[in-house]
Amino acid sequence: MSAVEGGLPFEAPGAAKPAKTWYKIVGGLEAPPLILLHGGPGAGHEYMTPIIDIYEKYKIPVILYDQIG
Repeated sequence: MSAVEGGLPFEAPGAAKPAKTWYKIVGGLEAPPLILLHGGPGAGHEYMTPIIDIYEKYKIPVILYDQIG
């Protein structure tokens, strides 16, 4: 299973330092992806990782994205 993980920098008004958001893409983007957005506040993507099995079973790419705020 291929996966790409990284961070995207952005400017946040009022922040004292540069901001960054995290993402992980599981599978290629040869088909429309399923984008997973966690709940919050204070939660991260970790509890959603079992859904990655959808790529292994059905070849649907999955994008995990940690929301800001």
